[in-house]
Amino acid sequence: MIFIFFFILFFIFFFIIFIFFFIFISFSLIFIFIFIIIIFFFFFFFFFFFFFFFIFFFISFYIIIIFFFFTFITK
Repeated sequence: MIFIFFFILFFIFFFIIFIFFFIFISFSLIFIFIFIIIIFFFFFFFFFFFFFFFIFFFISFYIIIIFFFFTFITK
C-alpha cells in the first residue's frame, strides 16, 4: 500500500513538474537548474525511507550476528 501511494505520488509530482518545466523553459535556463534540483530533492525524499530502512535492517542484522557469534564463543 505504501509502494502504491509513493508510485502515485511520484507520477503526480512529475506531471506537475513537467508542466511547470514546459511553461518556464521559454523564460530562462535558470528554471532548468531549478527543475534538476527539485528532481534531486524529490529522489532524495523518495529513497530516504528505503535507505533508512535498509540501513536499519543491516545494522540490526549485524548486531544479531555479532550477538550470536559472541554467545557461541563464550559457550
